[in-house]
Amino acid sequence: METLKKLGIALIGLMLLIQPSPAENLSLQKLINTALENNPEIQASKYQYMASKEEITPAYFPPDPTFNVNFMNMPVGSFSFDRSPMSARQFSVMQMIPFPFKLSSKAKIKRKIMEVDKFQYELKTRQIELQIKVAYYKIAQLNKVIEIVKEKKEQLGLFETIAETKYKHGKGLQQDILKAKVNLAQITKKLMILEATLKAKTGEMVKLLGDKPVPEDIEFIYDEFEKKNKQELLQHALQTFPGIKMKNSMSEKADAMHSLSKWAYMPDFMIGAAYNSRSDSLMDGGTDSYSIMLGATIPLYSPFKQTGYKNSAKYMKEKAIKSRQDISDTVNEQVNSHYEFYRQNSDILQLYEEQIIPEARLALDSSLNAYQVDKVDFLNVLQSLLVLYSHYVDNEQAMFDVYKHWSFLEFYSGGVRH
Repeated sequence: METLKKLGIALIGLMLLIQPSPAENLSLQKLINTALENNPEIQASKYQYMASKEEITPAYFPPDPTFNVNFMNMPVGSFSFDRSPMSARQFSVMQMIPFPFKLSSKAKIKRKIMEVDKFQYELKTRQIELQIKVAYYKIAQLNKVIEIVKEKKEQLGLFETIAETKYKHGKGLQQDILKAKVNLAQITKKLMILEATLKAKTGEMVKLLGDKPVPEDIEFIYDEFEKKNKQELLQHALQTFPGIKMKNSMSEKADAMHSLSKWAYMPDFMIGAAYNSRSDSLMDGGTDSYSIMLGATIPLYSPFKQTGYKNSAKYMKEKAIKSRQDISDTVNEQVNSHYEFYRQNSDILQLYEEQIIPEARLALDSSLNAYQVDKVDFLNVLQSLLVLYSHYVDNEQAMFDVYKHWSFLEFYSGGVRH
């Protein structure tokens, strides 16, 4: 019996080791910073924004002037400038001048395109940050669950030893030993699955980091976050979410395009100057001359072309208005949904930590003590152990869900973390 008591004390001691302990953590921010510097999706979105930003200033300028060299009125059969008084070398410059407001409207469109790309870049950054957080917390959960399952395996090994000892003393059943062995095999299988899943999630993290390895010194633990109520989160999301800002800029871009389509009915102007160089051998001494040219485009096809542009811009404006309303409704729904899931899992987590796990631990202690004095059978104790560890795993799942849903709230509201 002395051996059984020692094994029982060791078993209870191992159970007390498993206590969730959230702590402050800088590792997550280190991973996020690595992703911001190396993730190819973020970098591609950043360069798209930078490229569109460079297109704003050129939009204010009219088309480049054209320079022409003409050989005028050359006699047929010869390349001579002194046989016809109309022959001349002409050098001319032409400049198109768009109708006022057209260039400013085009520049405004370019500016709105730049804003769309800017907010797309911010949105992509938030999306990658969200994926980093969810992957990080999943790895933290898997690490903790693997630790729990290993503890469970070690305790089942002690249970098997207890069953074998009692069986040798004629106080136990062989089926108790077999039951313990079966559960040990199942736990071994569970560990293999968990470790494979952990490897896959780590691979996902490496991809998010831009193929940078996950540092070996990273300690995956849960950190604290600043808690805000739903109304604060929702208000902040509607004001700052890049997706909403992007849709607003798209709507403003559609307004600018609609405005430009109205100016398309107006003509563009052309101004030019030409210098005619004549041969000195001509009878009049080859007097040179110059010309001034003025012109304007004629919106001849406006019923077909400009009207089509105007109608297209009108429909794009309506689309932008509907898209803006849709993204606002989506953000509202998502914030409400994730907040409710966050609160639900917070309550579940509190229930596990304050009631379910302590009571399950007491139930196992009681069963173990009763088993040592032959008041309950082995299966009763084994069931109590399995139930306790099932609660430990469920507790970690609730912990993960709390942080996952809060990460989504951070994604939409932005900047709520310390």
